[in-house]
Amino acid sequence: MKTELISKSPLAKLSSVFWKFTPESTKRKLIFESRIQHAKSIMKINPQGLNSLIRALGRTVQAHGIQNVLNYYEDHQIPTLSFDNLLFDPWTPLTASRKQAMDLIVHTDTKYKISLSRDLIIPWPWFRSRISSAFAEIGFGKKKGDWEADHNHLVTIVLPFGACFVDGGNHSISAGIVNGEGSVINSSSWDISPLYAHVKFDGHVYRRTFDNSIIHTPGLPNSEFGAIFEIGRLMVEQGIRYDGQPCNSQSRQESSDDEKYQIRYAVYKNSVKQLYDLTASAVTFHLSQQGLIEGSNHWNSVFRGESSILIERFGKKVEYKFIPYFPVPLYGHILH
Repeated sequence: MKTELISKSPLAKLSSVFWKFTPESTKRKLIFESRIQHAKSIMKINPQGLNSLIRALGRTVQAHGIQNVLNYYEDHQIPTLSFDNLLFDPWTPLTASRKQAMDLIVHTDTKYKISLSRDLIIPWPWFRSRISSAFAEIGFGKKKGDWEADHNHLVTIVLPFGACFVDGGNHSISAGIVNGEGSVINSSSWDISPLYAHVKFDGHVYRRTFDNSIIHTPGLPNSEFGAIFEIGRLMVEQGIRYDGQPCNSQSRQESSDDEKYQIRYAVYKNSVKQLYDLTASAVTFHLSQQGLIEGSNHWNSVFRGESSILIERFGKKVEYKFIPYFPVPLYGHILH
């Protein structure tokens, strides 16, 4: 009833009519200004809240990057999402003396442990068959098991707002994002704080300040990133930065305590203990492959180590039993 009354109020009707006949360019400008006002309201309460706002705004772009590969039939049609088209070409001259953005960006060795479930990572998978395999095989209870970072995963973090662009591993990183699994350490770090003295986004275009000329006109939904850029300006003014977890600069990839000390399963094959353990993800995969229904009495009994299961290996039925224990080093994932 309350919703119905609000929807029929004269003010609501007026706003609805106004919005219906408002040009798209004006809508984009109004939405941009509304987001900046939200940022300023959050800043008055707690400036660190800007990090949460950036992640909220960036989800649209992130989802667009992953969904592009699902929307096109030809791999070559899939647009890229990078610094160049979300912000502007880093080789663009920004000053009267022709200094380029890349000359002003500060390249640092700062390393962060970037969470695929929490942080704003923007992949652009472009190969349809690869994304299909990544979605089907990577993740808890799937063939390749839990998501893990490796040397193929290359990520550039852009400070102060902490958005990350993927330079390698786009397909598997996309799988990690949608599964909410894993973390990766950035391979490079760009601090673009010095650019704010030379560039502004006005809701439509990026302009360089010394001559007010347009340096980039992003299309939808890439223009969503303009608000993130300008919220970064507020962060610089407030002296705050991305709130991620710094890590050892000498380490390429690290595991958190939670990852190191997850429950393991000792494997008994025909009552003989094997020389490898399994993760809960691996046990889930093998039980699913045998047709067990997750949550059923049989499933739960096997998962608790109370019952065994017969699995066909090379034409023979083999009895396997999985005994949970916690914690030990992990030696294997696939049954031998």
